[in-house]
Amino acid sequence: MRTEIFAVIAAALLVSGCSRGSAESSVPAPVEIATKSGIAMVYVPAGQFTMGAGQAAADTLPAHNVTVSAFLMDKIEVTQEMFAKLQLSNPSQWQDPKRPVERVRWLEAKEYLNERSRAEGLTPYYNEKTPDWQPVPSANGYRLPTEAEWEYAARAGIDGPYDFGSADKLRR
Repeated sequence: MRTEIFAVIAAALLVSGCSRGSAESSVPAPVEIATKSGIAMVYVPAGQFTMGAGQAAADTLPAHNVTVSAFLMDKIEVTQEMFAKLQLSNPSQWQDPKRPVERVRWLEAKEYLNERSRAEGLTPYYNEKTPDWQPVPSANGYRLPTEAEWEYAARAGIDGPYDFGSADKLRR
C-alpha cells in the first residue's frame, strides 16, 4: 500500500455551505478555532479555483474550474505526539514527538481520524468494518480532504503555481 506524508490527513471537515466569491479576490485573514482536544484548525471559506495545471504532470490535466464548500483544516501537520496521545503506533522513520508523522498508510490515516473523532465525542467518519473503511454519510467526525479541498487550501487564495508568488522567489 502506498505511503504518504501525514500532511494529507491534517484536514477535518465540519462545516459546509457559506458561499463566497472567487479565491482570486482579496484573501481574508484566517479564522482559527481550537477543537475539544485543543488542536488548532483554520476555517477555509467556500470558493472557486482552477484545479490542475496546464503545463505539469499528466495527472493534473486538464486544468478545470472547481467549486468547494467551506471546511476546517488543521493548522499544522499531525505530529507524532498527537498520534501517540491516541495510543496509535507511530510509523515514522524519524522519531521525534514534535515532528509530523510520516510514512503513514491510508488506513492508518483513517484510524487516526476515527480515534480523534471518538476522543472528541464525534461519530467516526470511516466504517472500520468495511473494505477500505468506507465513509459513513451521517457521521460528523474528521475525514481526509478531497483532492480538490487539499489543492484549494494549499493554494492559499492565490491563482498561480506557488502560494508565495513566482518561482524566482525560491531560494537557490
